[in-house]
Amino acid sequence: MVVLAWRNLTHNLFKLTVSLIGIAFAVMLVSMELGFRHALIDSTVELIRRLRADLFIIGAGSTTLASSEPFNRRVLDQALTVEGVDRAYPLYMETRVAELRNPAPSVSPRGAKARKIRVLAFDLDDLPRLLPEVADEVDALREPDTALFDSKSRPAYGLNSEVVSDLGRHPVRTVLSRRPISLVGTFTLGTDFTTDGNLIMSDQNFLRYFPNRMLREPELRTVAMGLLQVAPGMDPRALARRLEGLLSDRGVKVLTKSEFLAREATFWNKRTPIGGVFWACAVLGLVVGGVICYQVLSSDIADHIAEYATLKAIGNSNGLLIGVVVAQALILSIGGFFPGIALSAVLYDGLARGTGLLMVLSPGRVALVLGLDVLMCLASSLFAIRKVLSADPAGLF
Repeated sequence: MVVLAWRNLTHNLFKLTVSLIGIAFAVMLVSMELGFRHALIDSTVELIRRLRADLFIIGAGSTTLASSEPFNRRVLDQALTVEGVDRAYPLYMETRVAELRNPAPSVSPRGAKARKIRVLAFDLDDLPRLLPEVADEVDALREPDTALFDSKSRPAYGLNSEVVSDLGRHPVRTVLSRRPISLVGTFTLGTDFTTDGNLIMSDQNFLRYFPNRMLREPELRTVAMGLLQVAPGMDPRALARRLEGLLSDRGVKVLTKSEFLAREATFWNKRTPIGGVFWACAVLGLVVGGVICYQVLSSDIADHIAEYATLKAIGNSNGLLIGVVVAQALILSIGGFFPGIALSAVLYDGLARGTGLLMVLSPGRVALVLGLDVLMCLASSLFAIRKVLSADPAGLF
């Protein structure tokens, strides 16, 4: 069956090549749509995943990290008094009014236009414990009006890769929310569908740039998120429930890291139309590939209908003929998969570099695309088999 299927496909190499290109295109389309969907979720939760915290305190009205609701810093002091909470850290964040101006307007078509950016701020004594990868940059952040720039931020900020890679030795002066700032180093986080770039600064610098206008004296009264580290031997989930009961009147929620990650993923995947759009496009890719595969198999059967009838006439069962068609479908699926996934890998890398999104073609995702590809071609073969079964030996005479 396999030999006959192979010869049926390879007797016309041009037709086979065109068929494999069609299957490869469908594989690439499905792979890219799944990649965009995973990038949406992975990029959004990357900050949560990177932070070295066991529990997260967020405002009760927060629906997602992109629209966090600040709460009073005293909540963290209260949480720290609970047995089992080892450390409590505040995270300050600004996304609404933070704008970074292009430091090199003469070489950018956007000129000196400012662009929205997410600013994250920490107590510098806490930062090495929460983000160990930026521990070496802490001393530079102690200077007034300084910040670290996310090296995976989008190029629209006017900082090319050469400038970004040299920020540690040659800081760049620009303007953040109408106040001068020096970009003195880099870190790596990445963008998402709501954030084009990121800055990290000290809490004291954050207070200078984004003071609470409602207070007479500037102070860090509210935080965007509380980060808790649990004492060894404590169950984070049980401690989270105890803390939530204790802090229920303070307008906050307490989540474990896994719960927070799942909450963010659920919001973007199910409560917004974005996740559904990517799934729909992936299904559309499968339909396109299925139609192409069906046309190839159907055309091949029509060209060889006399030969199939002859096989029936000399005593071969329908099972053999069905096996030939199924084998052809499997050969097409495997033959189109490898060039399709190779092209996807190139596109993944290019998009990750150009957008800062976490486009990762993991082995699990490659296996998923392969499985969908095989199912797509097998489903097409089921429709094409009807023509083989209709082959009538009497028609030869």
